Amino acid sequence: MKFSAFLLISAAFVPAASQVAAQSIPGIVHDGSTVTLAFNLHNDGQDDPYSENYTTMLSARSSYSFGNSFGATFTLGYQSEMYQDSLFSERYILDVNPTYSFGMGTVGLYYTAISRSRDSVDEPQANYGVTATYESGPFGVEAYAGNYDEDGDFNHNPYGIAASYSLTDDASVYIAHQRDVRDTDNFDAATSIGASYDLGGLTGAPIRVTAAASRLYFDGTSFSDSEWNQFTIAASYDIGGGSKSVFGAFRSWSFYYD
Repeated sequence: MKFSAFLLISAAFVPAASQVAAQSIPGIVHDGSTVTLAFNLHNDGQDDPYSENYTTMLSARSSYSFGNSFGATFTLGYQSEMYQDSLFSERYILDVNPTYSFGMGTVGLYYTAISRSRDSVDEPQANYGVTATYESGPFGVEAYAGNYDEDGDFNHNPYGIAASYSLTDDASVYIAHQRDVRDTDNFDAATSIGASYDLGGLTGAPIRVTAAASRLYFDGTSFSDSEWNQFTIAASYDIGGGSKSVFGAFRSWSFYYD
């Protein structure tokens, strides 16, 4: 069995198993889990076919409360990139995000252990930093800032911020910006707008679909001048209320374009 196939099975099993485990351990409350499969198709900044340049992202997130305002979210994930219709790279990730809640917000730390494979060579990587969220009525904000290390050496600083608004109990919209800064004048960025809709009322199953359009750009190219477009389609299955996030554990531009 290929590891990606094993990961797919794990992504379906881990949230359900973690919910059962949390119910049997005193003091730990399972807040919700979400399994998401997403496809991000882009044109490589030119007229390349979208069907030949895309990333696939699979993740299973589970969130817990430990009491005294402390909690944590754990994510198991897989990401692959197709470039000009050939596999370019793969990443397997395990992300830990402990948080502290206050009022309507949270602050936290995150550490993402990454195994990246390219040209049959495995390379350990790590992404770590801080997170924050805030909710007020239908409005929500989430953000992150950190360091991305490749093979033990500093590579870049990833930043991200997203604002969302719930139109109804089933529908929401968001705008997000991600930027990886390598030095003062060297960066990669993406600005996205998206919408999610909960199909539970139609299907009876806790399934959400998300669609987004993004503009990718980098140093020397502005948002308006860039012709690098990306379109995202994703499906999520929520367990116990879900563990929802715009970014999830993919807190870097590098997850979309290697």
